[in-house]
Amino acid sequence: MNNLLFGFPAAFTPPPVQTVAEHAESTLYLPARISGISGLINLDFTPYLRFPLECFVDPAITYIYMGTGTQVAKTTFLICILNNIIDYRPATTMIQYSSKDQARTVSK
Repeated sequence: MNNLLFGFPAAFTPPPVQTVAEHAESTLYLPARISGISGLINLDFTPYLRFPLECFVDPAITYIYMGTGTQVAKTTFLICILNNIIDYRPATTMIQYSSKDQARTVSK
């Protein structure tokens, strides 16, 4: 009974307000099949993602364009954004890929 009484307030306490990057680092687990370093995401390995992640919640920014090479964490960036939407701003979202094969690879 004591566990129930102590757990009840925690269940209704809102999560702490964090930046998108902080939220990703504390909640987003990357499995070995999609990341060379599995575990909670560590943006120290991809510091160039911090700024675009923070731009996502800036009301003055409407679009984020990323010109990048291959295999430089674009999908990880999208997963971080979706993770933030799910936890802080539930909304309808859609990601469109250029081919069915690419979409299947990401959605597994």
